[in-house]
Amino acid sequence: MARTIENGIVIDVDITTPADDEVSPGYQLRFADALPREVVGTPLDDIVVDRLAGSSGCFEWFKNALADIREDARH
Repeated sequence: MARTIENGIVIDVDITTPADDEVSPGYQLRFADALPREVVGTPLDDIVVDRLAGSSGCFEWFKNALADIREDARH
C-alpha cells in the first residue's frame, strides 16, 4: 500500500489487492475502490474504517496497514 500524507492528512491512497483465491479479489477490489473516498482529506489519526463496500474481512488488513503507516509517519 503506497500512501501520501501531508501535514498529517491523507492526500492520496494506492492499494494493491494481493488475494490468491477466487472469492477475495472481488471484495478487495471493491474495498480498494471505496477506500479513497473514506480517507482522502482525513487526518491520519482520525481514520476509522471497518466494513466498507460489503467487504467485512478487508478492514482487518487495512487496520494493520494503518497502524504501520501511523508508526512510520511518527518517525
